[in-house]
Amino acid sequence: LPNDAVCLVVADVCGKGVAAGLFSMSAKSILRTASLQALKANAAGNLVADANALLHEGNTDLLFVTAVYAHYQPDTGALSFVNAGHVQPLLIPRMGDVRWLDAPKGRALGVRGQQRYTAADVALQAGDTVLFITDGITEALNASFQEFGAARVKAVFDGVACPTPQACLERLLDAVNDFTGGVAQADDITCVALCHQPDAA
Repeated sequence: LPNDAVCLVVADVCGKGVAAGLFSMSAKSILRTASLQALKANAAGNLVADANALLHEGNTDLLFVTAVYAHYQPDTGALSFVNAGHVQPLLIPRMGDVRWLDAPKGRALGVRGQQRYTAADVALQAGDTVLFITDGITEALNASFQEFGAARVKAVFDGVACPTPQACLERLLDAVNDFTGGVAQADDITCVALCHQPDAA
């Protein structure tokens, strides 16, 4: 993107099969194309609103996709993101308390046209990591039909250093696997870790 910015999307389409796969590809293509356009005021919110309107057109199968769209500036640590019915991102700071980022949660994409989405802005400090996940993590079940849950996701990183993005992902997936104890995975799992390292920008 212009000025070395990075666009990141983590999404989860409802349903399975060919129709859901095609809808997911459409969402990816629309968001990617929109992200390459010139930045405007409330760019992330307007971009996601435009993508939602396009996905809603001709959506005869009544499909939808939840998503977090993020725009990240590596040189400054500025992160702007929009939540469309998705799990909120988790901030794992180099110093301070782990917390779920609080952003207005709009409707999932494709449900209704002409929706408003509002971006949340975060100023990342050197060494801060933002974790983006799907509900395949929070809704992972153990043999007692208990969900892993958001509280356990946060607890994985409370008071523990996260030296690299890879280490964050491995720590979380190991915790989920230990919790489920071999129970078959019922949903797709996606997790992406973004670490602000200005010296590497």
